[in-house]
Amino acid sequence: MLALGTSGGLTLAAAYDWSDDASGLFVIGVGMVMIVSASATGLAAFLTSVLHKGVAGPGTPGH
Repeated sequence: MLALGTSGGLTLAAAYDWSDDASGLFVIGVGMVMIVSASATGLAAFLTSVLHKGVAGPGTPGH
């Protein structure tokens, strides 16, 4: 859920900042920001989850 908030916030900020572009190409840039930030945040969350489980182990309290 936090990954969606992070990429959503970046996307909204880019859309707000770039929306005054007269050529209309800001839509492509905003789309790229949305895709890349969602992918990168999701990958970071996945890797953190995998590494945390590997370090903590199955016998650790809370697992």
